Amino acid sequence: VVVEDYVDAFLVCIREIGLDARIRFSRFFAFHLSSFGLIWPWGKWDGLVLNPKLPSNDPRKMFLKMTLERLLTLSYMEGVSLAVTNSVKTLLPSDMKPYCPLLDEETESEDGKKATQLLEFLKGKPKDEELLLWAKERLGSLNEANSKTVEILVTVALKLGSPSFTHMSKALERIKCLIVNAKEGLEDPKDLDTRIINSVSSFWSRSKQWAIFTLKRMLVMKLLSWKLVFDFMINEIANESDKDRIEWQVYEFLGDILTISERQSKESSDTSEVVNVEREPADEKAPKNVVGSGKDLNSAVTEAVQNSEHVQEQSITDVEPKGLHVSTEMSLYV
Repeated sequence: VVVEDYVDAFLVCIREIGLDARIRFSRFFAFHLSSFGLIWPWGKWDGLVLNPKLPSNDPRKMFLKMTLERLLTLSYMEGVSLAVTNSVKTLLPSDMKPYCPLLDEETESEDGKKATQLLEFLKGKPKDEELLLWAKERLGSLNEANSKTVEILVTVALKLGSPSFTHMSKALERIKCLIVNAKEGLEDPKDLDTRIINSVSSFWSRSKQWAIFTLKRMLVMKLLSWKLVFDFMINEIANESDKDRIEWQVYEFLGDILTISERQSKESSDTSEVVNVEREPADEKAPKNVVGSGKDLNSAVTEAVQNSEHVQEQSITDVEPKGLHVSTEMSLYV
């Protein structure tokens, strides 16, 4: 009853609450629901969801939608669908299926055959040495500019991991050796990273949540450049003319990227001190004191947009995500 009272009070004054606070409370609420078997008086929200006078971007509706989407990272879609009422079910994502024409049953191209063979081979859980040898003989190099090898590899791995987030993490671990091996001989892996990011974005073009989860896992595994991923997300914000359509996951992911970059920079610094090795300054270095030292995410994103080569033609007022100010009304929801 206490949590229910808190949620009711939160929804009453939600227009006065910033986006950051909404995201944090949504995270807590989703964990609560997942921990207690999705037990909740869902029917009390039917009137809110079905009210024709309320716009689709009503902040209360958007908060419930955000919570349900986050809940899907903790529970299966089938379980959530069975727990909620038919009215609340309309707020669940309608189509989260991947887009993978290479593995379409009707595809009979040479690339499609390679993708199918790789999928079957990965299901056998080969050792890294076996996978490297198989890929060298059957797929070719990941570094060939005109090759579709990167698209084949990423598509197959994501297809293998598509049943759940746990499956996805394990699938990415299986192909990690191929990506690491391909980068060892490169002075600048920017082109390879860009093709991987584009392949992930294409595969999960119907689900922003899945695309962000996949990119985040690859960042944690140090398979991608944090700066390229950050620029990619900033570019998405800049190219979206209607800022109200930008999903909350995008803003949250930007903060996660900065946190990951700071952590990896600190780990790298600690390692250097332990082995006492002199190093040249890296071309790509995480910004110091961006997270946790007074500079909020809005400032960090604004600075990144100003420095981004992708959006330098646009004025900062056009691309600044207003929803990042904690103390002001959020354009994302209202």
